[in-house]
Amino acid sequence: MLNTNSTSATSSFNFSEVLVNAKAKEVKEQTTGKLFQYENLARDWNSVYVNPDDLAEGPVTMGMRIIDEPTLLTTSSGNAMAYVMASHDMPVFIPYSFTKENEGYLLAYKKTPLVSAEYIFYLCK
Repeated sequence: MLNTNSTSATSSFNFSEVLVNAKAKEVKEQTTGKLFQYENLARDWNSVYVNPDDLAEGPVTMGMRIIDEPTLLTTSSGNAMAYVMASHDMPVFIPYSFTKENEGYLLAYKKTPLVSAEYIFYLCK
């Protein structure tokens, strides 16, 4: 849902202004941390938001990406998404950007307040 009551804002909605590439940093050394996996993508309305505490702890390999701010993750095919509530205190590690699974590549975006994560989930369905 758009976070506005303005009819003119709704009619001039441009999706390219809503999503901005996230600044996911590449991991340079092996460590352990909270891992986001394709199984963590939203399956229903109750799983749109992903809390880092709910993710499995595991080994992080070089080349993975780290996110440390709330980030929208989508797949390049398969119409799947999740909004990961990462922070500086609770960073999340995501697969390397060029690792392709059945759902496609995992893309990371920051979203503007103009649109909610639930609306993007609705668009994926």
